[in-house]
Amino acid sequence: MGPNEYLIEYRVRRAKELLCTTACSIAEISACVGYSDPYYFSKLFKKRTGFCPSMLPKLSNKKNRLI
Repeated sequence: MGPNEYLIEYRVRRAKELLCTTACSIAEISACVGYSDPYYFSKLFKKRTGFCPSMLPKLSNKKNRLI
């Protein structure tokens, strides 16, 4: 894995954490992890994870309710 690939993976992982643990908007989280364009961040996030960033908190809540 090259440095650029590592950086993208790190940013996506950190964004997942922030989406699940904070009430920040997607725009705020994208800026926090280093992407100034929330639209680009959302497309990249979906490409890497398979789901939209806005769906992650909902999926996380469902998972917690099932446990």
